[in-house]
Amino acid sequence: MRKILLPLPAAAALLIVASSASAADRGLEDYIARMGEKEPVADVTYHDLGRDGVEEALVRMGGECPPGGCEWRLVAGTADGWIVASRGQARDVFLEVTEGGDAVVNSDGVTWSWNGIGLTPYGDILAGLHPRAGTPEELDLVASTSEFTEKDRMRLTVYEVDPFETGKPWRFMIIGGLYYAVGPDQRNWVAYDPEGRFVLDGVSIEAPAVFADPDGKTLHVLDIGHGAIVEHAIAPGENDE
Repeated sequence: MRKILLPLPAAAALLIVASSASAADRGLEDYIARMGEKEPVADVTYHDLGRDGVEEALVRMGGECPPGGCEWRLVAGTADGWIVASRGQARDVFLEVTEGGDAVVNSDGVTWSWNGIGLTPYGDILAGLHPRAGTPEELDLVASTSEFTEKDRMRLTVYEVDPFETGKPWRFMIIGGLYYAVGPDQRNWVAYDPEGRFVLDGVSIEAPAVFADPDGKTLHVLDIGHGAIVEHAIAPGENDE
């Protein structure tokens, strides 16, 4: 992995290319240099995410940033040239190296893996957990606090997670049963905070992807659909009066 920190504006610095760089590297750096001529670039990190001998680049944009953070872009090569393959917005974004030399994009605690075409969520906190069946009390809770009111026509699969190690778990409940079926692999779900308050619902393939923000209070919840990903951010107490 190599990282270049750039002054603003960044175009001039980006045009400096090491003599040992490959033609592909030079093409990528030239593409980012042209990007920097139009918009300020804060820094660029290079890594061979696809392990195919060609580097991709995580570009963090600079200039005035909105409250949610600055924009970032992942630049990758295709048969037709270099493109912005994915983009997002974050207070902090970086390439996090994993065992074996791979790397993922870490965007405010949400980690994304490169699949050769785009970025997909990777390593969320529900992955690998063993859910349990919902209790009668939880069926009553869902029926009384959400749009899923037919408790005799549904069954619950419950994930309990304590992402901030407070001793008070969040619950993500997957709505099962034919009556509330969405499709062959998509499921309705509802989320409850540690105080048992309904905070969010959605539709996702199998289950949502859940990530803890480094701020220690916010959860990023992603609905994974066919061809689309919708991200929500929720925090304890945000629904308080």
